[in-house]
Amino acid sequence: MGEAKRLAERHTGDVRTNRKLYLALFLIHIGLGVAGPVLSEIKSYFQMESTARVSLVFSAFGLARLICDLPGSFLIQKVKHEALMVAGASLLVIGSVMVTMAPSYELFWLAG
Repeated sequence: MGEAKRLAERHTGDVRTNRKLYLALFLIHIGLGVAGPVLSEIKSYFQMESTARVSLVFSAFGLARLICDLPGSFLIQKVKHEALMVAGASLLVIGSVMVTMAPSYELFWLAG
């Protein structure tokens, strides 16, 4: 019981900071939801024949998230969750900016 209390105390940070982090992550994930309707625009921009190839980028995002979730569950026990949330959101923003600036499909896929 003492271990659970220690972990609970460690993971309760400033409520305002937590709310800001949760709001930022919520807005980021809402932004990811608009990707579906623009697949045809992305396809025409890269002059591709198949929407499926464009969809691979978004599938790769899901796979990367799954792969990162596994070590994340171990890291959350060692590092404050606020730090992990900021690091994860930062990586997501960097990748999103790279996707929007990709001049070719290959770089678009790598950034995704």
